[in-house]
Amino acid sequence: MAPAATQGASGRPQGGARRASRAALVFAAAAGSLAWLRQAGSGRAATDEVATDAAFVGALMEAGQPFLRLPDVSRKVRASFPGAMPGSAVALKVMKALRPFGVARRNVVYGHSICSDEINGDRGHVSTLLTRWYGTSFFLGGIGGAPYVGKTGFGAFAAHVPDAGHVVLLFGPHIGFSPSGEPGKFLRTGQDAPSTSC
Repeated sequence: MAPAATQGASGRPQGGARRASRAALVFAAAAGSLAWLRQAGSGRAATDEVATDAAFVGALMEAGQPFLRLPDVSRKVRASFPGAMPGSAVALKVMKALRPFGVARRNVVYGHSICSDEINGDRGHVSTLLTRWYGTSFFLGGIGGAPYVGKTGFGAFAAHVPDAGHVVLLFGPHIGFSPSGEPGKFLRTGQDAPSTSC
């Protein structure tokens, strides 16, 4: 059982109880403000979205890709996969292609079905960039890019679509490359030698 709050002569909580109630009040105020901003922001969404789009696109352009800093790897990736592009370039293409259809962050549920390998969470990967863009993602699977959530998972995903909204779904396989450009190997954080990757 929690100890009773100590009260002063005024009948108000003292010390730790006062700090706890202030923290709860600040938390409630912050949550209420965020909810209000989301609702109030929908009226001026076009203006705000253009500003945040520009900032995000600028950050994408600056981010680059780690493999582009390793010329041997970049060359081998492009030799093995002609037309391969950095994740930032793909994310920009996706955003540009969807814009004419009225697809925006406020009216989308974004999902992806990619391998659960932790290297797919690297900051420059298209799945990570699109998750940052849309704010969150619904994970559908799966090794080789095949979704494994079944009817129940797809039903849940479909139930999350905003009213009169859209679905953006990224899926597909991936392949790792070692620092020397060997396909199917990846040097993971904390390891001395490359290990197998898809």
